[in-house]
Amino acid sequence: MRLLLAVLATAPAALAQRTWVVDVNNGPGTDFFDIPPAVAAAAPGDLIVVRAGQYNGFSTNKGLRMVGEGAVLLAPSAPGGKALIVD
Repeated sequence: MRLLLAVLATAPAALAQRTWVVDVNNGPGTDFFDIPPAVAAAAPGDLIVVRAGQYNGFSTNKGLRMVGEGAVLLAPSAPGGKALIVD
């Protein structure tokens, strides 16, 4: 019974995690064309996969995970031209 309660207690957290795909070229499985909307939609613990391309800068304090695939560049014209991740 304890094992079942432990599994049920952790299930919502595991189900809440989602992977979002950002791809400026709109490849298969793309959720967003730029990083800021993906960051806005994501919940803490979500993973954002950013495919190769040039994107706008962003900031967050949500506790997201982000992985780049290939050359990911932040546009010089973006606010500060950088990513700001606050813990």
